[in-house]
Amino acid sequence: MQGQFSLLRELLQPDTTKARVWMQVNSDISDITYIHGIPSRLSEVALRFDIDWLAELLIGKITFELEDDFAPDCLAEAVRGEGKVLAVLLKHPKGKSLRIEERVVTEIAEELDENVMELLLDHHGEKVKITEEVVKAAARNINKGVVELLLDRREEEVKITEEIVQAAAANSFNGKEVMKLLLDRRGEEVKITAVVVNLAAANYGGKEVMKLLLDRRGEEVKITAEVVRTVAANSFNGEQVMELLLDRRGEEVKITEEVVKAAAGNSNKGVVELLLDRREEEVKITAEVVKAAAGNSFNGKEVMKLLLDRREEEVKNCRGS
Repeated sequence: MQGQFSLLRELLQPDTTKARVWMQVNSDISDITYIHGIPSRLSEVALRFDIDWLAELLIGKITFELEDDFAPDCLAEAVRGEGKVLAVLLKHPKGKSLRIEERVVTEIAEELDENVMELLLDHHGEKVKITEEVVKAAARNINKGVVELLLDRREEEVKITEEIVQAAAANSFNGKEVMKLLLDRRGEEVKITAVVVNLAAANYGGKEVMKLLLDRRGEEVKITAEVVRTVAANSFNGEQVMELLLDRRGEEVKITEEVVKAAAGNSNKGVVELLLDRREEEVKITAEVVKAAAGNSFNGKEVMKLLLDRREEEVKNCRGS
């Protein structure tokens, strides 16, 4: 067994040729010095490459052949991986000496899942402060589990501010589920402001956040000129969101020149096509609209072709003016 540990020591000893080869094989990039430089200690190797078994050997001091202490502030590095080394450090009794800074809690809340946050609360709960920044980060997470865990375990510390609602509205991966959770659990604290609606309009994850707001808090959702323009510029889901607004709140949707310009500059021609189909009489093809289509580097050809097919005379008049 000691011979195996000696071999590991030789392979993992930083700044050797064997270590460089091993690190490159286990790295996502060909040159590991490109971002962070070469690790100088075994604990840094464990952290950089998120090697949980190495972390267990080091923190448990299982053999003198592999021995190194983790720095008190090492959790800031551990949160950058998938959470494997972080879980080892949080669970081990010696992890009690490690610093739990707000930035660590915030990164766990945003980047990792509820299982890691649960470990943090179980083993270091007395050091963990649930600040607004932590809850905002949880609202940006790709799943609702972290927000739900914080509400279950530390509800009295979770304050639902406008910025937290904004973070949920802007969450393109799971905004609907996070927003629904906030409405279900703390609805009286959730204020649907103009900024929140505009963020939902810009959300790349689909129409679901906007639909939820219309379904649950429709009287607070104001369809302003800025909201309509933002929807028209949304390259991922603008067509879906615009159709939803036209269906549900059509009388409030004003198709101004700014809206048509935003649609013409959209990398998806679907918004322009929808506006021409549904509100053609309000769509004015001005010189600024044609300029926006011509300057559309992603899909300008298709948008210009659509405008020529549907409104050729107005396009030619703009070009001639």
